[in-house]
Amino acid sequence: MKINILMHYLFIRSKASKEKNISQKASYWEAETLYRLKKHTESLSKFIKLNTALKTNNNFPLLEYNIAYTHFKLKQYEEATIAFNQFIKKENIEHEIKDDAIIRLGDSYFATRNYLEAIKHYKTVVKNSGAGADYAQFQIGMSFGFRNENDNKIDALTKVVNNYNISSLKDDALSQLAITYTKIKKNTKAHEAYDRLLKKHPKSSLLPRALVRQGLLYYNDNKNKKAIEKFKLVVKKFPNTPDALEAVANAKNIYLDEDNFEEYVAWVRQLKFVNVSESEADDSTFSIAEKKYFDGQNNFSTIFTLKKYLDKFPEGAHYLKANYYLADVLFKDEKFDEAIVNYKIVLQAGTTQYSEDVLAKLSQIYLEKQNFDEALPLLERLAQEAYVTENVLFAQSNLMKGYYETKSYIEATEYAKKVLSKNNSKNSLGLDAITIIARSSFNSEDYTTSEEYYTELEKNATGELKAETLYYSAFFKNQQKEYDASNKIVQNLIANYSVYKYWGVKSYVTMAKNYYSLKDAYQATFILENVIKNFSKYKDIVKEAQEELDKIKENEAKTNNSIIPQNKN
Repeated sequence: MKINILMHYLFIRSKASKEKNISQKASYWEAETLYRLKKHTESLSKFIKLNTALKTNNNFPLLEYNIAYTHFKLKQYEEATIAFNQFIKKENIEHEIKDDAIIRLGDSYFATRNYLEAIKHYKTVVKNSGAGADYAQFQIGMSFGFRNENDNKIDALTKVVNNYNISSLKDDALSQLAITYTKIKKNTKAHEAYDRLLKKHPKSSLLPRALVRQGLLYYNDNKNKKAIEKFKLVVKKFPNTPDALEAVANAKNIYLDEDNFEEYVAWVRQLKFVNVSESEADDSTFSIAEKKYFDGQNNFSTIFTLKKYLDKFPEGAHYLKANYYLADVLFKDEKFDEAIVNYKIVLQAGTTQYSEDVLAKLSQIYLEKQNFDEALPLLERLAQEAYVTENVLFAQSNLMKGYYETKSYIEATEYAKKVLSKNNSKNSLGLDAITIIARSSFNSEDYTTSEEYYTELEKNATGELKAETLYYSAFFKNQQKEYDASNKIVQNLIANYSVYKYWGVKSYVTMAKNYYSLKDAYQATFILENVIKNFSKYKDIVKEAQEELDKIKENEAKTNNSIIPQNKN
């Protein structure tokens, strides 16, 4: 615009000039030629040199205008501001040139982020309805925008759209209006601007980008169907463009969100500029399932999607991870039998990042099923491979319990001692470990060790466990022939822990043994016959009582001693 205006003005001035300094004219046109050749640095040097040499610029009234414009082209906006300000103060400047200079002055302020000064000068042109007023009005809107004065920006840009019958900036203004409305969450207004842009300016270069933005706006409002329509419109109208590729990518995200990747593939296969590889299909299908897995809100949907992936890609790149995710969701959903299948697949892959968690969860399932044959090997492996302290302790504590339940008392004692080495004897796990050692040692007939741990256990035991420790304390006193001491313990047990009848009844048998050893066959027989008669539900105790009674009767018969039956006076 500057060159055309300049040539017109110079043509008029050349007619009026009667005396021309050929050397100065040559310098001026040399500078002007360099400007047109876009050699702005050299041009500026020539213009400034000529301006310095002249006493008056009457023969070159646009010299300051040229200097200002060249500074502007060189992005020397501070210098351009000074030069344009000097030029617009001159008198007798044609309106068209002055309007252009004021606009460029506004642009210089705009470039240096002095938006208030920019607005001030743009408004001068708009007020006078000068040349480029629509551009000035647009720049007013943009200046307000950079000051975050969004309402003023909207007002200014709306004027560009409505107040100028002819303007090449209407589509730019509509695009900026839509962006601004989106920013301030007035989405309905934003869509109105986008729709008006599409309808009124169907050939605008801004249209593809605007359609992509409108599609994203619908997507963010969870209006996926409308978003897809906009993205597909971009692809249809502007195929094989960067905006079309972005539209395809955005549409893909929606299809993935909706677990409808097959429909995406069917659509894309119709497009010549997009290809879906097997690898991409694998990754995308899995990403749907993975997103649901981490969302964790709908286990049924997650299970369905993971199974669909495994069915479609039985040897897929995410096969192992998918099996782990599926097993984990099934475990949380208490579908343990199904989870076992997928957990085993993960374990068969060898040592992986999932191994520790799988060993812990799978062994937990088998423990709850009391399936120690399956649980114990997994726990052994977990105890050896685990890095997490809690998992090591989980494995060792359940190994001690599992081996005890399967009557592998040596192994049970070994793991109980490991657990005890890491736990205080007063906490529950420590008490469990002491209990396992005491019981296992007893069952292995290692009475010395058993007594040691039952004695330790008695210090902190309560309830039924306390009754158990008292029974064994009485038992060991009997073994050590401390019969009176043994009876006192039994009396304590019966007096204070009678609610735990099993141990009370069992202690009666020990008391009978004590009495017999103390030569009181009558009292011993009396106790044993009462146990046999009144506590038949404790079959193991009744059996022991009967065996002890038979021994007593046999021994007494050998010595011809008479034993008065319980039911005689």
